Amino acid sequence: MAQVIHDRNGDHIEVEATEARQGDKGRPVLWVLMFSTVLAAIVLLAAWAFKSDDLARTEHTPVPAAADAGR
Repeated sequence: MAQVIHDRNGDHIEVEATEARQGDKGRPVLWVLMFSTVLAAIVLLAAWAFKSDDLARTEHTPVPAAADAGR
């Protein structure tokens, strides 16, 4: 089913439904994807750096005796 749209001059243009639903592609979409990926990497790196002291600490907890008896 074709859709009727108007261009800037007010003329009628018939476009197929699939074509009318498609969004713009190209460089703007690429820039948004690249910027959001870099921003996510920066946020994850900052969160890791902020918590790195807590992550580096290790505490040895004793194994309960009941767990050893089952082996």
